[in-house]
Amino acid sequence: MARRTACMEDDEWAEWATLNERLEPARARAESPCEDCNASFAAEMTAIGRCDGALPRNLIPPTEAQERRRAQWRAYNAKRLTVIA
Repeated sequence: MARRTACMEDDEWAEWATLNERLEPARARAESPCEDCNASFAAEMTAIGRCDGALPRNLIPPTEAQERRRAQWRAYNAKRLTVIA
């Protein structure tokens, strides 16, 4: 079962946990609601002292390897689009 977080009310937690358990395959299930959190909700909960989880994925700085892959992907797409156009 996923870790309970301070940002959710009891009914929100129950609904999230139920929906998370329904995901198939099981490897698609989140270990924490923090994995589904967006930046604005995290900021709102942090401001009122109710964020006790990890930063949402979109706020975690990318690793050097991720940046390199993203740069390669952008270069590939730029080259591909110039050939098509």
